[in-house]
Amino acid sequence: MNPRLLRSTLGPFLRALAALLPALAAAGALPAQDTGRLAGIVRNSDTGRVLEGASATIAAAGLQTLTDELGGFVFRDLPAGEHLVMFSYTGVDPVYKTALVTAGAEARLDVEMSSQIYKLPAFTVTGEREGNAAAIVRQKTAGNIKAVVSLDAFGQLPNDNAGELLIRLAGMAGEVNEDGDVSGMIIRGIAPALNTASVNGNLQSSSGGMSREFRTGSLTGAIFDELEVIKSSTPDMGADGLGGVVNFKTRSALTVKEKRRVEYRAGARWAPPFYSGIPLRRRHSVHPLFNLQYQESFDAPGGSPGERNLGVAASAFYSENVNGTRWVTQDYAYTAADPAYIWSHLNRNTLGDRRQTTFSLNTDYILSPRTKIFVRGFYNDAFEFAQKNYIMRAYVRLDGQGNPYTPAAIGGHSAGRTEILPTGDSRFNLQSITYSFLNRERQAQVGAEHTFDRLKIDYDFSHNRNHANLGNGTRGHDNAGTFQMEVDQVGWVVDQTGPGKYPLFTQTAGVNIHDPGVYKWINLVMRDNKRNTDVHGATFNAKYAPPAGILSFIKTGYRYRRQKVEEINNASRWHYGWDAAHPFPLAPDSGAVVDGAENLPFYDPAAVRRHLVENTVAGTTAVPGKWYQSQSDLDYEADQNYGGTRDVAETVHAGYLMAQARLGRIGLIAGARYERTGVAGRGWIDLDGDHNYAEHGRNYIKSSHDDWFPGAHLTCTITPNLLARAGWSRTIGRPAFTHLVPGKTVNETAGTVRLNNDDLKPQYSRNWDLSLEYYFEPVGSLSIGAFYKKISGFIVASDMGAIASGPDNGFSGAYDGYTLYSQFNGGDATVRGLELAWQQQFTFLPGFLKGLGAFANYTLLTTDGNYGDSDTANPVTKLVKFVPRTANAGLSYRYRKISARVMANYTGAYLSDYADEEYRLRYRDERLTVNISLSHAVRPAVRFYIDIINAFNEPQRWYRYRADRPAQILYSGTAIYAGISGRF
Repeated sequence: MNPRLLRSTLGPFLRALAALLPALAAAGALPAQDTGRLAGIVRNSDTGRVLEGASATIAAAGLQTLTDELGGFVFRDLPAGEHLVMFSYTGVDPVYKTALVTAGAEARLDVEMSSQIYKLPAFTVTGEREGNAAAIVRQKTAGNIKAVVSLDAFGQLPNDNAGELLIRLAGMAGEVNEDGDVSGMIIRGIAPALNTASVNGNLQSSSGGMSREFRTGSLTGAIFDELEVIKSSTPDMGADGLGGVVNFKTRSALTVKEKRRVEYRAGARWAPPFYSGIPLRRRHSVHPLFNLQYQESFDAPGGSPGERNLGVAASAFYSENVNGTRWVTQDYAYTAADPAYIWSHLNRNTLGDRRQTTFSLNTDYILSPRTKIFVRGFYNDAFEFAQKNYIMRAYVRLDGQGNPYTPAAIGGHSAGRTEILPTGDSRFNLQSITYSFLNRERQAQVGAEHTFDRLKIDYDFSHNRNHANLGNGTRGHDNAGTFQMEVDQVGWVVDQTGPGKYPLFTQTAGVNIHDPGVYKWINLVMRDNKRNTDVHGATFNAKYAPPAGILSFIKTGYRYRRQKVEEINNASRWHYGWDAAHPFPLAPDSGAVVDGAENLPFYDPAAVRRHLVENTVAGTTAVPGKWYQSQSDLDYEADQNYGGTRDVAETVHAGYLMAQARLGRIGLIAGARYERTGVAGRGWIDLDGDHNYAEHGRNYIKSSHDDWFPGAHLTCTITPNLLARAGWSRTIGRPAFTHLVPGKTVNETAGTVRLNNDDLKPQYSRNWDLSLEYYFEPVGSLSIGAFYKKISGFIVASDMGAIASGPDNGFSGAYDGYTLYSQFNGGDATVRGLELAWQQQFTFLPGFLKGLGAFANYTLLTTDGNYGDSDTANPVTKLVKFVPRTANAGLSYRYRKISARVMANYTGAYLSDYADEEYRLRYRDERLTVNISLSHAVRPAVRFYIDIINAFNEPQRWYRYRADRPAQILYSGTAIYAGISGRF
């Protein structure tokens, strides 16, 4: 941290705060001589949990308050005498209690609430209904627009991935990875890298290195209690998140009535053979999943006798997530004319075994009535020891303009069918790959809260680290890499007009692609790369409740965050000295296959690596039968290890001031946030293309900017269960870290240069929100919301034209005629959205119908704008990862000890990859998936379950330009989860 920067930006703020707090504390401590206080805790008597957000109302005095996260409430300055207090909470019956308040003293009133629905013998009470009620209450009582959901709101999550829960909410869509798991959060049409995730309010780092995108599958949802999607941020929050912020909240043992609670889950994930799956997956069809939750509270020094003021919540989670996928990927001629020939066809089989181990610990200690201390943290390992990939690709070599080097290679072609003739540029490529990905994440947070009557102070310190190693196999797997070999003079046909799910590939001419001896251009690429992210944070908040007037509270605070991201590359490439007399000598791996192209000579990369170690020669000249490094290999190694080694540190200092006011039925939150952002990055870049990075030295970049983020949020309570909300805020989308350091990537074959623009500025959004929300008993809600976002300076990756000739072309004369790609801050864009959501449990129905429940939501988005150039071919309606339509629907049923659920998720088609020419745009097709769940609760401690995920084996599909040009289809299969769970 720069001390001078800290003093100049925060010194006046901290000095004013230091002078203000003693005065506020003294004012809050002044006792009223003719009044007293009333305090207590509100619980659900049936489940034992405290009720956060329960309403306590003294109608005669015109006073109302809400319980805090530990169920506590307090009324100050109550006139001495008897008061009637009404307590209400969604899903339970209202309670009326009388309390006698004495002047100058505090009266105690602890309340237990219940509902007849919890006592009906026809139902098995689980934590799911309780969690839904709590989430609805927190959403209803929030001062801004947010969606709150319990982690068990829709039953068990596939592999406990919280992303599977997020996509069930209005305004949300998920970016799905090759395993079929939700990995990215698209909020209100905004791409995952422009949204943020936090744990208990502290920024969660990314496992993607220089990307800001939080990958939901990298951290299990089993360690959290609920999550909230904040769509309209308040000034006491970080302004990151152009679309929104997802905040994960952990458990506290002090919220349960029992002294000890233990929950468990033990099961397995099965890939059933009656669904199509790749052969490799069928050999690894079953793998385990375990989850254990422990909560206990203790009597500790500082508390009242029997109060149990120390709470410990711990969890342990382990899963193996084996996935087998088949990919078919194609590319088309660079033209909008029909028919367009297929110049590249790829088949790929992938087997990944991802193992995740997580431990968490949350401790809350009420040291005294005024002080609470908390310590939170988790330990998470997400490892994939040896992902296997087998790839066959048939293609025609193209020049930098997308034209075949040998036009004669393109034979007859029609819609859905292409014939390629054998030439020196008609190639057939085989790749055998073993990857490993070891991701280690640690998080720790320690802090305290102090309450001085009307003044509440809280502060915390946090550290989050996310360190990943990208290798080529580990832990019982021989070190390997990417082994590929190629042959030319191959003729082939791709026909996608048949009845099958996949296009049909057939060799028609040339050498025999099944003969290992014909392959040349043989190489092995090895990597040992690191992606490290460390986030340090500190937060201080002070909240003061004035004794009278319309102000409910005044709040101020300061937050410090430093995020450092580094990438360290260590990669090399070797070639085998092939000639006709020295074909590759190893025997192919008979167990390695690709669906749709059987009996191809794939190899075990680990065996290839061992052969390389034993058969290498020095120098850059090819030696038949030996491995060597050509000059191009040494250049590749320099580009990878210098150009891929870089780091960025981003520091944010923030201060804010906000207030909440209440005037009758109207509630208002308003304030402003100031943030100063400093960035320092360094990296290597070779502009002239001679691969001599030492001559240029390391490049350094340093910048800073100041921003103000005002916001206002209005809530109108039309009736106790009907609320209208309006919100206005300003948010920021910072460039990806990869754009904040020098960087250049050259593709000699395609004739392209991709150059980072390290002068990128952030993009900003002004946000307007409106919503109407109706809450009804028991545990139901109906809402309609509309929003408008005005985005300025959004970042676009685009074709910047051909590189000029001459020594002053920016590359010392190199890359003459190459196409330059870079990023720039574009013009303006507007995003408009409509969100509809409904959920209800039909406990008012007669007989066995009481167990019915349902939910549905729908989101419709539109956008328009420009890229800052009216002549640009593609308008901003082609925003990458902007999802115009999403929908969800589900039906649940409980009868006695049986529970069942069916849920459907729909994601409309959207642009996945931008290009300057419209015919190069790549879209992800619409997708509808269905999950089915069934369980039988023998008793609270024993419950058997079975979940079918993606029951109809819906694939992921992409298309190029139009839906009749399929670009990729990916089947990740159907998974069945089964096991036992319970609580005691």
